[in-house]
Amino acid sequence: MASVPWIPPAPGSIPAPPRPEYADRHTQGNIADVRSTHLHLDWRVDWEAKTLAGSVEHTLLVLKNGTDALVLDTSYLDIQHVDVEGRKCDAWKLAERKPALGSALTIPIGKRKEGDKLKVLIRYSTTAKCTALGWLTAEQTEGKKMPFLYSQCQAIHARSIVPVQDSPSHKLTYTSRVQSSIPILMSALAAGRIEATETHPGDAVSGELESGEKVYEFKQPIGIPSYLIAIVGGDLVFSDLGPRVGVWAEPPMAKRAEWEFKTNAHRYLTAAEETISPYSWSRFDSVVLPPSFPYGGMENANLTTLTPSLICGDRSQCDVLLHELSHSWSGNLTSCATWSDFWLNEGINVWIERLLLSIVHGPEAGPAHRGLSYIMGSKALADAFDQFKNNTRFRRLVPVYHAGEDPDDAFSSIPYEAGSNLILHLEDLVGGLDLFLPFIRSWFKTFYDRSVTTQEFKQHLSDYYASNEEISKKIKAIDWDAWLHNESGKLPVKMEYDDTLAVQAFALAERWEKVKGNDTEGFGKKDIEGWTSDQKVVFLERLHLGPHISAEVASALDKHYGFSSETNGEILLAFFLVALEDKKTQYAEKCAAWVPTVGRMKYARPLYRSLFLIKPELARETFVANRTFYHPIAAALIEKDLGLSSMSTVKPSRHVVTIIGSTGTGKSQLAVEVAQALQARDGRFGAYDGAEAVSADSMQMYRGLDVITNKATREEMQGVKHHLMDFLEPGEQYTVGEFVREAGALIESCHDERKVPIVVGGTTYYVQHLLFPGRLVSLQRKDEQRWSDDEEAPPALSATAAAALQQHLSVLTEEQQQAWAALAASRPGKLPEHVGDAALWGLLDTLDPAMARRWHWRDTRKVGRSLRVLLETGRRHSEWIEEQQRQDSSSRRAEAVKDAGGAAAKHLVLWVWCEPETLQRRLAARVGKMVERGLLAEIQELRTKGADVDYTRGIYQAIGYKEFASFLAHCDGGSTDDAEGKRLFAHALERMQIGTRQYAKYQTKWIRNTLAPEVAEADEVDFFLLDATDLSRWKENVGGPALDLVSKFLNDAPLPDARSLSAAAASQLPQAPRSLADPLGRNAMEVCTVCTKDAATPVLVRLDDMQAHIQTRSHRLASRSTQRAAPDPEVVARKREERRRVREGLLTAQAEEQ
Repeated sequence: MASVPWIPPAPGSIPAPPRPEYADRHTQGNIADVRSTHLHLDWRVDWEAKTLAGSVEHTLLVLKNGTDALVLDTSYLDIQHVDVEGRKCDAWKLAERKPALGSALTIPIGKRKEGDKLKVLIRYSTTAKCTALGWLTAEQTEGKKMPFLYSQCQAIHARSIVPVQDSPSHKLTYTSRVQSSIPILMSALAAGRIEATETHPGDAVSGELESGEKVYEFKQPIGIPSYLIAIVGGDLVFSDLGPRVGVWAEPPMAKRAEWEFKTNAHRYLTAAEETISPYSWSRFDSVVLPPSFPYGGMENANLTTLTPSLICGDRSQCDVLLHELSHSWSGNLTSCATWSDFWLNEGINVWIERLLLSIVHGPEAGPAHRGLSYIMGSKALADAFDQFKNNTRFRRLVPVYHAGEDPDDAFSSIPYEAGSNLILHLEDLVGGLDLFLPFIRSWFKTFYDRSVTTQEFKQHLSDYYASNEEISKKIKAIDWDAWLHNESGKLPVKMEYDDTLAVQAFALAERWEKVKGNDTEGFGKKDIEGWTSDQKVVFLERLHLGPHISAEVASALDKHYGFSSETNGEILLAFFLVALEDKKTQYAEKCAAWVPTVGRMKYARPLYRSLFLIKPELARETFVANRTFYHPIAAALIEKDLGLSSMSTVKPSRHVVTIIGSTGTGKSQLAVEVAQALQARDGRFGAYDGAEAVSADSMQMYRGLDVITNKATREEMQGVKHHLMDFLEPGEQYTVGEFVREAGALIESCHDERKVPIVVGGTTYYVQHLLFPGRLVSLQRKDEQRWSDDEEAPPALSATAAAALQQHLSVLTEEQQQAWAALAASRPGKLPEHVGDAALWGLLDTLDPAMARRWHWRDTRKVGRSLRVLLETGRRHSEWIEEQQRQDSSSRRAEAVKDAGGAAAKHLVLWVWCEPETLQRRLAARVGKMVERGLLAEIQELRTKGADVDYTRGIYQAIGYKEFASFLAHCDGGSTDDAEGKRLFAHALERMQIGTRQYAKYQTKWIRNTLAPEVAEADEVDFFLLDATDLSRWKENVGGPALDLVSKFLNDAPLPDARSLSAAAASQLPQAPRSLADPLGRNAMEVCTVCTKDAATPVLVRLDDMQAHIQTRSHRLASRSTQRAAPDPEVVARKREERRRVREGLLTAQAEEQ
């Protein structure tokens, strides 16, 4: 007897599981306690202020007994007034802002019970920081007549235009009344226009008001997640594309938009209804936005927003319209409950889109078009996997978000492409479309107007096929973990696609991959005749996936096929990605000219990233110059791509470990040991998953030259990733500002991957600016650069500055006036020859006593520089410093290490220290080993490149290059073993040892006298010294204590007193934080009256050093001498009296004896 064929259950016959309590970490709202079911928006569009102002009224349903408050999401909103059930509420509170999530608004509503309904009204306005709205001037539009407004609320930006429970887990209906001087559209049906036959859905409901504005009213009767609330305003014309379908566009683009979409729009809608279910939204209207719109399209209900890049004159981009139409079911009717479930929106949607694409192309051509779309998607998926190679949890189909993370950070093609491949795999698994399409119809019927999780999808799939034993077994065997949580960058199943339309593209790509140089004979325009734009894109994408294409080959491609002149953005994007693989490309500038005209992130982000790899400054300059063109969402993500998102180092409550020390102390070794301990993930170091090193060594940034810069070898790095090494050419300059920006971006990237950044290096000037950008600690260097020895004469003073200078000079004696005249007559950077050191210091003491107390009178360079500041600006040097101190004081607690949300970093600084004499011996031995390792060969190789050598720039500053120059020049003549050669070698070796010792001494002095005092004042930095003098006790004195400190630091546990760790720490570290009130106090100079013999040549001592000075032998001798030369009269009188009494006592005793 034949078996009865299995009949799929009818849509809706398999019930939905009970609605779970959703946990959405991207909302601060109390969504489990109370739910907003309806909003009424009453807005006025202020086109001058670029704000929406008015009110929102929430209709609420209480979900739990005892609920006594409503908590809503807000972001950069100005909350002005709250009513609860018609009564004013003054007890509302706006919490401190959390990065990405915004500020929670808490409104007391009185104790409520489950099922209660109530209304809450909030008056507010948006602000200039609103992240959902894009405002364009009339000049930035196509028509140039009116300004333009559009919104983009996905993923969590609705909270920046309305206080709302901004979570996709809850749906709500809304009505709106909008007053505006410019026509308005919203993601809803215009009031009175809810019938499908109406073709003009955006008319105003009022005549012109006295203000010249009109009122527009809208109604959205179907529940939507908050991210689908949308508003558009501008000079727009409506074109009818068929029953229930139309498109809005600016007048100059209206006819082109109508032509682009008219053939396909209505047939797409018909095909979708026939394939899935009747359309629920009455009308499917779209609006073509200005070029700054960040997406290809956004599926806002009743008002899909589209990028103008789709209007390319060949209807090749209409599949984007099909994609947005498919969202009318997947995403809009049945929505993801959290942003980790986003693939349910996009993966199912892409599957539907490609199925419909196959259907509209017919049974013969359709499968090939469907297959080509999947092939193109596989390239996008590969790029997305590569994008997150350093943050693999965002490779998951169900990504893992940490607290406070923005879902925009994980935005990529993965939910689209990996998700659609999973659905395609399920289609094949159950036996084809005839058995799988009924499940899709059931999915949308069962979960109509509801938000869902991945778990609910899996459960419904299992329930639907439970009556088919064979299919049920297959479903139970699915490796869900491999599909949903895979971080490998590969799909768990090898997918097969129809490649009929791709074969030609692949074959041509293989031919081009074999091209060498300019040998392109046999290629021509005929190669791609009759190809669709998609085939051209597949050809270019296959080239991009293969070996890198040289600049010559890219030029030849363009010459034969004219890709750079295409109007199709997809082809332009694919071509530029190929052409920008070679730094010698001629297309960098052309790309930089095109990318500021496209706000669509699919184009802009990969192009900026590719441009950044070959010409970083051009990429950054192009973006910075055009930042206002982009929507805030796109601008924020491109900033992150280019490392411009922050000059800061970290995000809230995140940690940075910094290891410093003089050369030869073992700081690189310690950095590797700490990183390895973190990578072990044994639970000691909090939630971090590893560590990476960020080099702060200005010499090790130069490519090659490993010996002279004493880089750690690959073996010594022990697999720990090191950044900011080997990327500069020998003569290339690199500024501290560049270091702060790039190190900050790397640190932020580490934190995104839950890794601890370990900044390690001996260029403490770099470290100091990373810790305290803009602090006084760097002022000295800034001044030295501004008033340098080789600077040309400064421009003439302004009248105001000249008058101020004359007032300062009016107090000078005749002798001081002569000294001043000599200073003014000397060239910049030089001091007058005939003015003594003491006289020069005295001149400064009269004109700027604060700076005179700062400098030793014999430190003529600093004394002279302070005088020149006054000479060249008319203002005292101390006034410049005090002004910066005032500017810095308001943000002293970490102004420059704040992220976009405003929270400070936490820093642990470990100073690896060694007793000076021991270090000198260690360094002397190291220099010899460097010679053995090939130091001379390395220097000689650099010399043979023939570059102009400037010992003050680039790698040529490295100790050893200048020192061995004479010896190697002697060797150039062929003599290496003669007496002169030996003498020069010995001299060079000695000079290198001396230079290394002096540099180590300088580093230690900078850390002790400049960095340590600054750290002592900083609440955001913990500073410890580790004594590395005895290498045989490294583990006990350095490695062990370091790991203990890092563990406590990362777990936010109390840290010990830094001076208690060792005797060295007690002697080298400051005793207590210094006062911030006197920025010059720590370097103030004081006259020692005991040691000063002549007032003309005072003995000056740093105030901090006075106690130590008093203990010196010279001071004690001077003190005794002073006491002998000028005895205290009271002491003399007392001693005379004592002697008199003694004599009288003796005389009395003698008399008695007689």
